[in-house]
Amino acid sequence: MQAEARAQYLVLHNLSEAKRSVEILPDLSTALLGWGVGTRLSPIWRLRGDNKSAPPVSKFTGASDLIFLGPVRVARLSSEVRALADPDKISIWVTMGCFNVVVRSPNSKITAEIKTWAETEKVPFEIWHLKGTKIAAVAHTVFSNSDLQATMSELATIGKLTVDAALRVTLQEHLAVTATVLARSAAIYPLAYSDFRSTLTVTKALVQAAERSELHTLSLQSRLVSANAAISRFSSQAFSGIPPILSTECHFWIHSLLGTGSANIALARLVGWVQKILGEADLPERISNLERQTENVPTLAELTENPNYLERDPLSEKITKSDSPPVPLITYFSGRDGFSSHLQTLSAPLTAIAECNSYRSNLLTVTHEIAHILVAVLMTDLYPDFNDSQQLEMAAEIARSRFKSRNWLEAAKQLLLEGVIGMSQAETGVEVRQSELKERLPEILRDCRREAQEIIVHTLDFWYFYRSDPDFYVKSIWHSWCTIPEIQDRVPEYLMRTLCAVSVTLLRETPENRFPAALRDIKRILGALRAEGGATRDYIAVALDYIQQLECDAEYRRVFEQQYSARLLLVRMVVIFMTSEQLSAQLYADAYEGGGSGYERKPTLSYDLIPVGNPLTFFRAHLKDDPGEGESLWVLHSLAFDLMADG
Repeated sequence: MQAEARAQYLVLHNLSEAKRSVEILPDLSTALLGWGVGTRLSPIWRLRGDNKSAPPVSKFTGASDLIFLGPVRVARLSSEVRALADPDKISIWVTMGCFNVVVRSPNSKITAEIKTWAETEKVPFEIWHLKGTKIAAVAHTVFSNSDLQATMSELATIGKLTVDAALRVTLQEHLAVTATVLARSAAIYPLAYSDFRSTLTVTKALVQAAERSELHTLSLQSRLVSANAAISRFSSQAFSGIPPILSTECHFWIHSLLGTGSANIALARLVGWVQKILGEADLPERISNLERQTENVPTLAELTENPNYLERDPLSEKITKSDSPPVPLITYFSGRDGFSSHLQTLSAPLTAIAECNSYRSNLLTVTHEIAHILVAVLMTDLYPDFNDSQQLEMAAEIARSRFKSRNWLEAAKQLLLEGVIGMSQAETGVEVRQSELKERLPEILRDCRREAQEIIVHTLDFWYFYRSDPDFYVKSIWHSWCTIPEIQDRVPEYLMRTLCAVSVTLLRETPENRFPAALRDIKRILGALRAEGGATRDYIAVALDYIQQLECDAEYRRVFEQQYSARLLLVRMVVIFMTSEQLSAQLYADAYEGGGSGYERKPTLSYDLIPVGNPLTFFRAHLKDDPGEGESLWVLHSLAFDLMADG
């Protein structure tokens, strides 16, 4: 089956029970002309078969049923329900909602067949009995979850814990919004229910830590506020347009009728797939384990100069692996936050729903946010806490020129501190003398932490998720940056991060050749991108002008190259202690035979039973400069419903 590229709009007029009507309109402009107080709408895409153009349905006439059902794999539904086998004979649409399929049934026999199948397969559904365009009656079915009451009891125990008065309202909101998403997901989408249930353990542990004064009240409040916003947005987006449809409303107004459940499922599955593989690698545990490795500990000179250490694979070390699976991140779409992450939450821009496979809103950019969360955890062992006197004392000792590391963790910290202090010296032009280390280190660590973390994140992202491909990486991140308003002043900062990340491939070059080679490569790629056009804002031109300034002004270039060289020590630390060819291979393994370039066998807008084995290779195969909204829907549906078992 093939989806039409152009959307129609399913429009509900819901002024009162006696005045409920539904219609299909060809475009948004037409819908606006008849907009009323109770109007809601969602885009829908007609399915057709045998490459024929299915006759459009412009209005509902006579007696008929409008059946909403999902979440469900479209090709499976059409292959198992005989009445739906030929979409040229019956009207079928796909949507962005949790109810991702809408069928107009012309008679009770077809309605009964669809209903029987849905009840047998436990697929939630709702039926609107129509008389012309008027909604005469509504019936719906969702399926109970026997586990829900036990989960609610577990949630209730959190509410009985003692918290600071300043936390009471925030915790109450957290309990209420969590109860809402648990109840709705249990009825509609069990996988989301399982994910949200697993977060209760974390919440309970955090509240108990605050109760014992082991976690500061403000820290817990910050975590809860972030989680509350994420859960609330997820629930509003994903579980609008579920039974009863007439009573639920999505605040992303172009999807106000049916919500964006399919997009939310796709985002959660993509993030969960990556998170599972990274979680099984146990990188945080492997970094912690370096403290127990005391044999053949390298010196700082060896780490910075000997290329053999670049071949080190952290996954080759045997450790006691954690039995606990990673707690799923709470994912959602946001017009304000865009691509953003915290320890428990991750967001993508609302625009990605309509153009997830465009370079400017490429959903693969979530890998950068996943890397941020991973690095935040890794830094607890590597980056000294500048508010902890003991850690500062030890850091000052490690940073001394004659310090000899006693274990591999100290060696990693030594390389990191050398880079951070070098960054500070290059930025300020003030040398950090050995005698001043203890006094100046807290300020240096505080000032450089954000940039150091960004360099590490970009390096990991480039290595693992872009497979050290400079052209693909630069095109992706610069198109993404070109959608952010008013960042002209930050272009040099972004250029520096780009240069550092792609320099992963240049670490075996001589020091004097690395910067010219990196600058030459970035200039070539950015020049090609500018020639292509299509960037929302022309920050690429600003970056190219900056590169020209570096080429023409020797002193300016000297300072910039010093800043680059200091950051390159952080890149080197990442490659030595955090990158693994084995893990990279796992992230790009594809269980689907002929994956990667084989995805041309799964043509755009075609709904079939061909599986997706790897979301990273699938997305890359379908990235475009300017795809249509129907293509984005199809990519999201493929990820939500065709992706094989996570990981």
